[in-house]
Amino acid sequence: MSRFALTIAFGLLVKCTALAQGPPKDLIQRVDNMQFAREADLPGYRVTEHYSVLRNGDSQPAAYAVVETVYKRGEGKQYTVKSRSGSSFLQKNLIDRVLEEERNISKGDLRKSVLVTSANYSMEFEREESMAGRDCFLIKLTAKRKSPYLINGEVWIDSRNYDIVRIQGRPSATPSFWVGLPMIRRDYQELQGFALATSSQSESKNFFLGTTVLKIEYENYQVTPEPKGLAQAK
Repeated sequence: MSRFALTIAFGLLVKCTALAQGPPKDLIQRVDNMQFAREADLPGYRVTEHYSVLRNGDSQPAAYAVVETVYKRGEGKQYTVKSRSGSSFLQKNLIDRVLEEERNISKGDLRKSVLVTSANYSMEFEREESMAGRDCFLIKLTAKRKSPYLINGEVWIDSRNYDIVRIQGRPSATPSFWVGLPMIRRDYQELQGFALATSSQSESKNFFLGTTVLKIEYENYQVTPEPKGLAQAK
């Protein structure tokens, strides 16, 4: 057998052995630690967000907005709407309300209350599963209280660094801007050592209003450098 083939075989053996061992006993603690570390270490970022509201299976959005978001640790998020088109009703009653809710929960104690940690969720390991080309631990999430910002569903955790790869489920309480409990899915990428959202989708179905889907696409992230004094202190 060639050296290349032996290398491949050894790599597969190591991977299979790791999978056979299952998750670490302190899996939930490691998830907590990663969430706390991200909150402490991420100084801020700037990103362009594209909001699309789709109605009843239409391929063209009924409302659309391009938003520039700036997040600063300790201060939360600020939004600047760069452009809008489509229904003014959906702009005001869905997109603008989502932005306001996101602004409110992005700072202070309210931000801590929505993190994916054992303080906010009961977590139960379900299985190992590949997601977006990454080996993950799939964990069942059950919100510990009724809140439109906490979901009952599942989270995929990268088995290498314990970052969130995907979170999916329904809010444990109805958001004020939706009718019913929407199905929510948010996907993440790793950028400069931090898990940052790449896309989000919320879908709500109602007998009278039909189906409404809110999609958010995130692009052109710019992670804020840590101030030199703080970076050296760490």
